[in-house]
Amino acid sequence: ITITFSSATETENGWDYIYIYDMNDNLIGKYTGISLASQKIKVDGNIIKIRLTSDDSLTRYGFAVTDIEVDYGGIKGDIDGDGFIGIADFTMLRNALLSGTENETYDVNGDGVFDARDTVALKKIIVELTIVCGDADGDGSVKANDLVVLRNILFNTEVFDEIETSVYDANENGAVDAADLVRLKKFIAGVEVSLGA
Repeated sequence: ITITFSSATETENGWDYIYIYDMNDNLIGKYTGISLASQKIKVDGNIIKIRLTSDDSLTRYGFAVTDIEVDYGGIKGDIDGDGFIGIADFTMLRNALLSGTENETYDVNGDGVFDARDTVALKKIIVELTIVCGDADGDGSVKANDLVVLRNILFNTEVFDEIETSVYDANENGAVDAADLVRLKKFIAGVEVSLGA
């Protein structure tokens, strides 16, 4: 994440400070006076923490953040740019391959060419990650939105590969069908205690 501070950003030099931390509370920088005015600060991770400390003598503007930039493209295999790698990325990559859509982020294996080998490479990445049965939207958890996604998938897709089946086949009978939608609905409602056989 990159944040930009306003040109008016100012604290009492040597007395008031702005501290910037990352998501793990590691100090990124300590600033005073006008040292942050119009500056861009980049912090790894998805959280930036800003703390202003001030004495009670002189007052200055303080700070304002005028822009926040987020780079989701840094995760290899995150085709949809949501910060996660999952079945949604695989489906998007497969559909792009079938439709002939080109995009440099689709070159998962890094050979400079977007082709079927990229879907194989993404499958390997996904298999290395934990696949959650019932997690149709690929966000790592099973909840109501997965019902909507699975229903749409069932109406629009006829053939499922091994990875898709392992995610969508909520009753683990080897087929992706309406029975999986029923099982997923029961699980989310708390009627079923687990997914799978």
